[in-house]
Amino acid sequence: MSTLFDAEEARDEAVARAAFGAGDWIGRARDAVQLVALARFDFTADHVWDVLGEDRPVEPRALGAVMKAMARDGLIRATGEYRKSGRVDCHARPVAVWRTVL
Repeated sequence: MSTLFDAEEARDEAVARAAFGAGDWIGRARDAVQLVALARFDFTADHVWDVLGEDRPVEPRALGAVMKAMARDGLIRATGEYRKSGRVDCHARPVAVWRTVL
């Protein structure tokens, strides 16, 4: 039987693979997160996708790697809150709310 640790490890590996394949897009995504973080007190990935527009990586989960890296760098932090996504492709699933630390 799998454990929560196994599931979290698999998730983290998948996000890392997605980020690795995103190449130059990662820098543009970091810029977009910084722009949103400077404009809003709290935000979700939906706000970042709005800034990125049609600039999408092959694997959209790469944005998760960007958000986690920026949190590790102390630029943003997860609030522990969730909001329903307004993106059609997310089917109104809950997405994390991030807070500006900049």
